[in-house]
Amino acid sequence: MAKGELAAGALLVFLLASGDFTVSSLLLVRTLPVEIHDQLALGRPASAAWTALPLLGFVLLAAIVLARRAAPDPEAPAYAGASRRGGWAHWMLLAGVALGFVAPLAGCAAGAFGGIEPARLALSAGLPALAVSVRLAAAAALLAVLLGAVRVVCWPEQSAAPLRAAGLVLLAVPGAFLAAGLLMSGQFGREGLETLGGAGGSLSRHAPASVLLGLAYFLRFAYLPLRLAEESLRGMDPVLLESAELAGHSRTSRGLSIALPLAWRHLLAAGALVFVLALGELPVSQHLAPAGATPLSVWLFAEQHYGYTEAVFALSLLAGGSAALLLGLAGLAASTSAGTARFGASGWRFFRARRVS
Repeated sequence: MAKGELAAGALLVFLLASGDFTVSSLLLVRTLPVEIHDQLALGRPASAAWTALPLLGFVLLAAIVLARRAAPDPEAPAYAGASRRGGWAHWMLLAGVALGFVAPLAGCAAGAFGGIEPARLALSAGLPALAVSVRLAAAAALLAVLLGAVRVVCWPEQSAAPLRAAGLVLLAVPGAFLAAGLLMSGQFGREGLETLGGAGGSLSRHAPASVLLGLAYFLRFAYLPLRLAEESLRGMDPVLLESAELAGHSRTSRGLSIALPLAWRHLLAAGALVFVLALGELPVSQHLAPAGATPLSVWLFAEQHYGYTEAVFALSLLAGGSAALLLGLAGLAASTSAGTARFGASGWRFFRARRVS
């Protein structure tokens, strides 16, 4: 029964891996996104667009397949209930955290505090870039939570496959280089963005260009809140919404009073994921960042080409700590909202029982 979902997951991983630029560039492997980047760096947006066209067509086809696969089965049970947790899952979680987070950050800490340069100077070198990225990633995360909330409130009982397909296309387009190249070659080019942003070097004086970059982050990862909102609705007991409809509540009222409180954990998870991914987003940042407001990923990418200095390790350590702090706060808020959601659902069942009696 799970082979379709496994195939969809493998296809999604293939799409994201085929369009990844950061890892292939740092490992000096000449993939298609690297070729697109080089064409854009040489001022050839048309050539970059033609290079990305075959993969873009495959992305569109795969997005349609994944959207159709993600549609709920009308013959399947709508509410599966909670599944049991195995002890092996906790060990896998600990191994993933150790290998993917603790070990890299420990290496960054050793590189930042074990070098010749004083730790204070190393930590302060990239703080302006970190501040720019944190603010832009936070704005994109808030927009993602808002998008998921609007989807849950407005269509609590309907599937949104076209929206998910559009979000998947924006997520899987190879490094978003095609969209960035079109923006650079048109009237919203780099010169125009710098003119709109002003001549200063702070983020506030480059507000229009920074707003465009924050919106680009949000659009790039809009698939996450849409997909997690869909998962929250598919795991919801349909009796709650049906009872509210029979009681005379409108669709928006059902979404606000029932669906949204039960979906908050998924929306918080979507916001946290968008924040972490936007914090390390490189292709869009590299092409749309205004002069004088360098994001974290662009600063690290430029510095790493000159060697892994104490400043690179220190900024990587600060970025990892910021992501961990945000994920911890999101987990705490999700646990609190889970209790609120259970209380709200129990209250609605009590109200429905009293009304029937």
